[in-house]
Parts: sequence; C-alpha cells; structure tokens
Amino acid sequence: MLRSTMILKREEHASWPQNIIFQIATLLYEAWPEHRTIVQRQRDIANTNCCDRLLILSDEGKVIAHLRLEQSKISNCDGASAGIATSIVVNQDKRGQGLGRRLLSLAEKESEHRGWGYLYVEAIPSAIQFYQRCGYLESPNGAENDVPVLRLIDTTAIEILLQKSHNKEKITNKLWMRKRLLERSTRRVSIIPSQLESAAKMNGFSIIKTIESIIWEWEKQIGPSCGLAVLRILSCALNQIPCTTERICIEHDTLIFSASGSTTSTTHHESDSKNCPLLRRAKKLGLTNDGEFFDMGDLARLVNECLGLDVMLLESNRWKSLVQDCIDKGYLCIFAYDRDRNTHLPVFRSGLSAHYALCLGYARAANNNDTKVAAIAIHGVSPHPLIADIDDFYASSDQLRTAKYQTSTKEMLLARRLLILGKRR
Repeated sequence: MLRSTMILKREEHASWPQNIIFQIATLLYEAWPEHRTIVQRQRDIANTNCCDRLLILSDEGKVIAHLRLEQSKISNCDGASAGIATSIVVNQDKRGQGLGRRLLSLAEKESEHRGWGYLYVEAIPSAIQFYQRCGYLESPNGAENDVPVLRLIDTTAIEILLQKSHNKEKITNKLWMRKRLLERSTRRVSIIPSQLESAAKMNGFSIIKTIESIIWEWEKQIGPSCGLAVLRILSCALNQIPCTTERICIEHDTLIFSASGSTTSTTHHESDSKNCPLLRRAKKLGLTNDGEFFDMGDLARLVNECLGLDVMLLESNRWKSLVQDCIDKGYLCIFAYDRDRNTHLPVFRSGLSAHYALCLGYARAANNNDTKVAAIAIHGVSPHPLIADIDDFYASSDQLRTAKYQTSTKEMLLARRLLILGKRR
C-alpha cells in the first residue's frame, strides 16, 4: 500500500508540528532506548535547525519511518557538497515492506534538488548488502582526496534500523558508503583569453603563446572526476580548436601510447544532463569506477575514442621544452601533479592529492633576467587560471612515483607523463 511522505524542511524548522516532533522522538527512542529519553530527543529535534527530516506516514498519519538529511560539513576533494543520511529508522512492525528503500530514494531526490553530488550513509555490517542493492559503494576512507571520516550526527551511534536483528547488533566496524547522484555540476564559467593574460601578469609572467581566441567553458568537477573535467572543457571547445594537417610530431624520450583521431567518428558532445556520456562510456570500457583515472593511458584512450583527437602519451623529464613545443605547434597537453588543497599550486604529497590539469599555453617571467617559464592551465576545481613554473609542475609530477595511495586494482601511472592532444582536418 502506498503511504504518504513528508519532508520537514530546515528552512521551516520553526513551524514544524509539535506532534510530529514527538512521534519522531518516540520512534527513535523505541529503536534506540539506551542513548536518550523521549523528552531529550524531542528537545534535540526542536533545537536542531540544520537538517531536513524525511518521513513516511501510515494511513492514520503516524510517523513509521524517519531519515535525517544534512549537508556534509566536510566537502569532497573538489569542494563540492555532499549529503549525509543518518538516523534511518523504520518502525519495527513495518519492516520488510520496502520503506527503507523508499526513504533512501526520497533522500536522494531531495539531495539532487539541493545540488549535492553524493549521498553518504554509514552502514553496519548487516546493512551493507541492502545499501549495495540500492546502488551504494564503499567510500575510500583514509584517502585525503576524498571524504575521509564524516562526523557522527544526532546520536552517539548511527541508527540504521533496516533489519530486525538491529537491536542485537552492536554498532561496530561501521563502513561509510556513498552513491553518486549527479554526474555533472551545473556550475559553469566562461574563461576568455584576456583572463589568461591577466592571471599571468598578476603572477609576474607575460604570455608568450596560447591557443588563440578560444573561449573555454569551465565546469566544476564532482568527486574524483578531475580527468573527466578537463575532457569536458575540451569537448565544449572542439569547434574552436585549430586543426593541423599532420599527425602529432613532437620529439620525445619515451612513447607510451599513440593513436590517431578521426574527424568522421561520432564524438560525444555532452549536454547539460545528469547522464554523462563520458563517464558512462569510461565505466563501460572498465577504465574507471567513479570518474577517477590512476593510469593516464586510460584517459588517453578515452580522449581518442570519445573526442576524436590525435593523442600521444609521453614520459619525459624535459617538460619545459616539450610544453613550449606543443603550444607552438598548436597542440594542447594534459598532465597530473599533486595539488595544494587551497591554492591549487603544485606541491609534494606523494600522490594524496593527485590532480589533472589542461595546459592551454605558456608564459615567461616579466623580468627578462628570470628564466622561468610558467604553464597556463585550467582544472576542474577552480575557474581561475592556474599559473605556475613548469619546473614546479614537473617536480610535483615526478614525486607521484612514490605515491602512497594505491587501489587494489590500479597502479598510479601518472608521474612525468604528458598527454599531447592534436586535432586534424
């Protein structure tokens, strides 16, 4: 039987019905009596205005399921928001009727409406399979380029009461799980050539060469999708990128991968949709789980197949000369480095904040006595052009060889690599 739902909005907290607050407190107490009394819970709910309360009501209007939904106080690596679903409670007599799944679905829709890229839940062992069936995956706890540990909210233990054995099970070995809700961000900014020049001058450089007259459409990444972010920026500018008549011709040290693009192939020009062709295609090819690319070769293959560009993946210690040569010949390049979480400049963190950037040009120091050459780049976290010495980018990339963060299935193959991109007629 279809039961009605109710969302108590945080913005309307002052007008929440007192009888509903009492029913929520009672439901929580009956499920978890050892932590707070009904009166204490009622007071907590009445005094807490930072969350939504998602409810399912019986035919008689009684609260039979509850979920607390709050914005994470700890952002993802990209600074994007995420939601946390806690205090998930289903009445003891109403379990096994799909109310838990329905409650999660309601939380996901509300989170999407608020523009949150992910929804997090903390699962006890017996609930893990339930969340997996609902599309939740284990969150990579401990990786600093993701959400590490989310704070507990509302109770001293998360109330995940979706199975009848819950009251006999101690809340130990809890696991953070998450579900991606949005494939693409709605936050987009146009970057015009004059902004690149202004950014270079502010950092003490004068622009020597960029791919001229292109308006770049920046889009904020969601989650660990920094590689996809630069591909989307490329995708939006494909019709502005000048064509060359020959395949990429660059002197190189070590060639890792090379492929010719096709001007006649169907490229995936992405629309403003939550269904992201690039991410979907990468998953289908087995290149990524959630938009992350630990092997730049996988990113090169995706660029070649989906954007139809010529690609050449090199490993070299001559970044300064290679970057200048690429830009002078009308090519673009992608590289990876460790990003400072605040300034986005290259740092040394043994791969804990490995990040992709798209190089659009280079600039020399305004002081003629200074031999520094800076790369002009954009990336998926900030719309502000990134200006830094190419030698610093290289040094940061080089130390990715000592990366501490590895996955069970992928080795990090990013260090000292440049992905050169060309477009032919």
